[in-house]
Amino acid sequence: MALIAVGSAKGGAGVSTLCLALAAAWQLPDGSRPVLVEADPRGGDVQLNFELGAEPGLVQLAAAARRTDLESRVLRACAYRMPEGATVVTAPTGADRAAASLELLEPLWREAEFDDVTVLADLGRLLPTGAGEQLLYREVLEAADLVLLVSRGSTAALTRTREVATRLPSGRPVAVAVVGTTGYGQAEIAAALEVPCVALLAHDERSAASLRGDREPRRRRGEPAYPFLGGVKEFGDQLAALLPAPAVPAVPERAVARARRAPLVDVIRRAGDWTPVDAGGNE
Repeated sequence: MALIAVGSAKGGAGVSTLCLALAAAWQLPDGSRPVLVEADPRGGDVQLNFELGAEPGLVQLAAAARRTDLESRVLRACAYRMPEGATVVTAPTGADRAAASLELLEPLWREAEFDDVTVLADLGRLLPTGAGEQLLYREVLEAADLVLLVSRGSTAALTRTREVATRLPSGRPVAVAVVGTTGYGQAEIAAALEVPCVALLAHDERSAASLRGDREPRRRRGEPAYPFLGGVKEFGDQLAALLPAPAVPAVPERAVARARRAPLVDVIRRAGDWTPVDAGGNE
């Protein structure tokens, strides 16, 4: 149905947390939920956080898409269904293998056929560390139906987010999620960044811990249960209005593999034993 590219000007803005929250809590108008693809060449976190196996995942998606096409059927075959309800194509934690897989996928994004699924591509940081360089991940950004920028609420963070927004491919709608405290209102931020959609999302440790697979801190009396997740559900309705209308019903969820935790010692041992994927798609 649609491809949403999600990123930030700097690391640590909360891109991965927001992507997991959207994948778990956002119900699209047709009743489906988006599929998250960890598409950051620096590697992903879900495999280690939830102690999952290395397969299926991004490496298998890259190999399968090279043989056929980048389409919904292949995407779902390489995804995990997480306990929280999110469907995720996990990336290896090793940067070399993640980057090699994404290099294979890069020329396929523009011709991808996501007829019955909405894809969230977690790109991480969009601005390189070198000053004056162009945005990273041009192919994904060019193919995206919507670009979602995640920012903290400080003046400096919003200024960098504005810089990213001005460099995005023209003709793509842009939404901004400001996570945490800020001294500015929604309308003021939208006008300053010149974007049509801005959400202010309250950060809370209970939501973050749940999405990371960590033990949740004790809830205080009278405190909302998961304010961040609640805000994400409302934000999803705003995002849906910016997306193209779905063409066909979603594939039944039973086609997605169920996530099962692996022993922690095996997960850590595997993390240091991965080898990069070569240009031919072989390990």
